[in-house]
Amino acid sequence: MRRSGSWCVLEHVGHLIHLDERMEDRVDDFMARRNTLCNIDLVDQTPIIEGHRRRDPGDLFEEFRLNRVALVERIRNMDPGALRHRAMHPCRGITMGPVDLVMYLAEHDDHHLALMRNLLDRYRGLPVA
Repeated sequence: MRRSGSWCVLEHVGHLIHLDERMEDRVDDFMARRNTLCNIDLVDQTPIIEGHRRRDPGDLFEEFRLNRVALVERIRNMDPGALRHRAMHPCRGITMGPVDLVMYLAEHDDHHLALMRNLLDRYRGLPVA
């Protein structure tokens, strides 16, 4: 359920799934030793994210889990040269390596997990920090 225009928990998870799909392209960039990482355009995500509200939560969480495991495995299995490669991030204007990308993704996840935790605590009537 959506409250005051904010995403519901399922939409947050859907966003993470959608972003993981785009991160696959950035893994390809590192593996191909491209100088610039691809741009991740999320303008098309609204109808996709809204569609996640109607999905079974267990299916949605399992899709996220499977996608994330696959993404992590791709990164873990990169050859040493790809792991050392650095490329320009198109929006941030800095060079990043795969480890930087993983840290960036983890921080992004943490942001969404905190928002989801807050929503669930509110739903359960617990005090919100």
